[in-house]
Amino acid sequence: MRAILAAVALGVLAASPAAARRYKTTAEPRDGMLNVHLVSHTHDDVSWLKTYEQYLTGNNDTIQFASVQYILDTVTDELAKDPNRRFLYIEQGFFQGWWREQDADTQAKWRKYVKNGQVEFANGGWCMHDEAAAHWASMVDNTYYGHKFLLDEFDVKPRVGWQIDPFGHSSTQAWLLSAEAGFDALYFGRIDFQDRELRTNQSRMEMVWRASQSIGAPAEVFTGAFLSGNYGPPQGLCFDVNCKDGQIQDDERLEDVNVEYYVNLALTRAWEMANHTQPTGHIMWKMGSDFQYRSAGEWYKNLEKLIHYVNLRSDETGVHMLYSTPTAYTEAVHASGHTWTVKTDDFFPYRDNPHGAWTGYFSSRPALKGYIYEAGSILRAASMAVAAAGSDGSSIDPLWAAVGLTQHHDAVTGTSKQHVTYDYAKHLSKGVAAGTAAVSTAVAGAGGPAGSVFCPRLNESVCLPAQSASSAGFSVVAFNWLARPRSAVQRIPIPDSWAAAAVTSSNGSVVVSSTLTNEPVPFVSDGAARSVFFVAELPAAGFATFKVAPAPSAALPKSASAVPPVISNGLFALQFNPATGELTGATNLRAGINASLKQEWLWYNSSAGGPGWGNTGQGPNSFGQNSGAYIFRPNSSTAFPASEADAAAFVEAGATDATAAEKLQGAGRLSGSVPRSVRVTQGKNVVQVQQDFADWLTQTIRLVDGQDFAEIEATIGPVPIDGNIGREVITRFSTDIDSGKSFFTDSNAREFLERVRDFRPTYDLELYGETVTNNYYPVNAAIRVQDGSRAFSVLPDRPQAGGSLTSGQVELMAHRRILFDDARGVGEALNETVSAQYHPTFEREGHGLVIRVLYRLRLDQAASAATGYRPLIDEAFARPLTMVASPAAAAAAPRPTAQLLAAGLNWPVNAHLANFDARGNGSIVVRVTNPFQTGEGPLAVPVTVDLADLFPSKTITSVVETTLTANQPLSELNRLVWKTETGGERASPSLGRTAIEASSPDGLASVPVELKPQQVRTFMVTA
Repeated sequence: MRAILAAVALGVLAASPAAARRYKTTAEPRDGMLNVHLVSHTHDDVSWLKTYEQYLTGNNDTIQFASVQYILDTVTDELAKDPNRRFLYIEQGFFQGWWREQDADTQAKWRKYVKNGQVEFANGGWCMHDEAAAHWASMVDNTYYGHKFLLDEFDVKPRVGWQIDPFGHSSTQAWLLSAEAGFDALYFGRIDFQDRELRTNQSRMEMVWRASQSIGAPAEVFTGAFLSGNYGPPQGLCFDVNCKDGQIQDDERLEDVNVEYYVNLALTRAWEMANHTQPTGHIMWKMGSDFQYRSAGEWYKNLEKLIHYVNLRSDETGVHMLYSTPTAYTEAVHASGHTWTVKTDDFFPYRDNPHGAWTGYFSSRPALKGYIYEAGSILRAASMAVAAAGSDGSSIDPLWAAVGLTQHHDAVTGTSKQHVTYDYAKHLSKGVAAGTAAVSTAVAGAGGPAGSVFCPRLNESVCLPAQSASSAGFSVVAFNWLARPRSAVQRIPIPDSWAAAAVTSSNGSVVVSSTLTNEPVPFVSDGAARSVFFVAELPAAGFATFKVAPAPSAALPKSASAVPPVISNGLFALQFNPATGELTGATNLRAGINASLKQEWLWYNSSAGGPGWGNTGQGPNSFGQNSGAYIFRPNSSTAFPASEADAAAFVEAGATDATAAEKLQGAGRLSGSVPRSVRVTQGKNVVQVQQDFADWLTQTIRLVDGQDFAEIEATIGPVPIDGNIGREVITRFSTDIDSGKSFFTDSNAREFLERVRDFRPTYDLELYGETVTNNYYPVNAAIRVQDGSRAFSVLPDRPQAGGSLTSGQVELMAHRRILFDDARGVGEALNETVSAQYHPTFEREGHGLVIRVLYRLRLDQAASAATGYRPLIDEAFARPLTMVASPAAAAAAPRPTAQLLAAGLNWPVNAHLANFDARGNGSIVVRVTNPFQTGEGPLAVPVTVDLADLFPSKTITSVVETTLTANQPLSELNRLVWKTETGGERASPSLGRTAIEASSPDGLASVPVELKPQQVRTFMVTA
């Protein structure tokens, strides 16, 4: 190697001319060489330390020197100087914001760059979405929205997934958002440091990821994890204006000629990487990083010199450099014919050091997470409504953009600065307003009440149109976007002047209802004292109208301060200890099974090694790593009770470690299951137990008539910070189910993955004393423990971190309030308050964040548990859109209850209509799926639905099955097929199924579609 480098140095000096020169670049590989693919890229967070608008324009550079518009401006100029130059771009939210400001000449340049291969768009979504806390439907919406623009403007269909920054990677991203989206490869930066070390040593950082248990090889994807663990250039070779690696100086008329140094360095880095990769003859360098290429000429000038001088001696060194793209690299690696290992699990949780498990963001900023999930569901409702009404859908573009923006890996994760979090909420508010207005208009157009208004604060018992109603009452309009009828709980605030309320349906029949006293929300002064509670029967893809009017006080249910030993609704029962008020058991009366069940509210004490950067916690006994927005790191494995008395004792004792906790436990002070007070209310259609644990934590346990599960609605906050202690609040459920070390969590609300405590399938996990956080996983839809006969599932209403630390036990993290930063870039403590000063400071204004979170609890026979939890998962996300209208509007409505799609539509629970979106020119994008996965009981079988059922008033003239994002016919998809060590079933270019295509000018009477377990199929329908 030394001899080779010396020869290169001599050749470089001999080849350096004294006059102006032209450099020879290339975008073509050479056979028989180590080809170094230089990928010029910028990673542009659509928001993080600054807002979307600030990053796009360059404002607020006091926080971060970053401006996307100037990146794209300078790249535009630089690409024109050499047709070999390449540029990779990802975030469509930024690109489209910049694009609409460009003149025709600039747009023409970019169309040329795209056509000749100089510009590549990878991923193609509105943002680079998160993979832990994002719901699969919103991940698809984010990607679809970006792909639509790329297809319309450039006729581009991205071929590569580029998830370089998310903090762990899900199986759903691999099989659904990559393979099913038509991608040939998926690349990313972050995997667990132990996994990375092992894979690096074994040259296994690239693999074939067969991520779906149900679909298998047809949905596998070639996957590359970056050797560096990040996505920047090799050390010493960063040439951005913000880098400090210097410039390549080759003018001998000046001092400091350094070509020899950079060529030597580049060759060293190339062979270092090649020695830890498979012998394909190709490696990829990521030449760029966060918001780089603002001065693109600086990058390209140095890259062309590097290519030129390295390639002068390629014949002697065996190294050839070229401008490239991820797609070109993927094709070159595929052409090598290499055989690859297969991965079948996922990449959670992610650790970057022994004490740095990135599991905190699974729960960070719970209010924002809940809002994002709600907006995602409203987008589905609004999109269906405008498509059914025949609109082009442009009125809800603000909602598409807001949902896309907040899937970003610093948005739904809760890892942005506080002022950016406020900005997310602003975008969501504007988007939700547009979406709900569109639904209201569609309802009126279908014959429903005109002028219905959405109430965004129902979870705070606030709905001003209802609260200000006269004695004439008001009407409730509930819209259901599922393709099957459903029963949906409605809890609507009523005027304080009403003693009680009664409900009637649109045909005048009485709807059973209860008037319940609302549990107050701290610091909410405009909430109603009471709400009317009823179960609305809603048609598929339609709405129903209900009248709410005052009723005499005799209608009020009775309340008691003593809890009975059992509460029941005839389908599900819960047992309590009458002496203490604590939950002790559960029974599924229909299935005839029961389990002991204890619930506790507890909190972990956040590790606080100290403020500032660099507390990375190296070493097995280090306590330097703080808990923070990204990282969950308790200072012991002991969780402390949330009860106020115990909290006071904790602070008084200075209990900051396990020893102090043991002392309190020995004194009988640690009991997070016993409330300090209880109130039981028996309504006509609901029984509820309200438990008070502390001034900052109350909950209502509820059994609703007709539901074979229990609900727990908790109000949490402000989380106390007494004693300068960060608290991470969990709820823990303990059963007598013999689950051992095994439990199950969902992947973005799709397939469930089995987790095993203290274990990873692909490497030997070392805990380094971190027994809690290393067993936390993302939970989007449900977490479950089971044995041979029983299964206990908990379904949160928003993403949370969850785990099972003991057999039969489940815990979920509901809220976090932390006083130190974890040194991963955000530069703020996760101390959410009602308002905050603009710049990060510990002197926060206002009280701590208060949230209200809902859990659904199921107890089922293990063999058929999915029959219960799968429909509930869909219903939990597809929450009905509830609006309020005047009595006059309801009375004038010709069709107060109606279906927007087909009368009588009633798909089975193993067929889900995920999308019904207007595409323009009379086309509708229809996306359908079977939510059950292979092995999930009697409903985990193929099911057939007829798309013609969705278009009763129109004639379908054409149906074309497409890829996931509807950017190309499935019949034209020709994905690369990879050789694998496992052999057996192979992937297929068209995802292993025969595409459905049919057309007839006279109309198609029937379009049957078979859905196998977990399949997601997308169609372009013209009617």
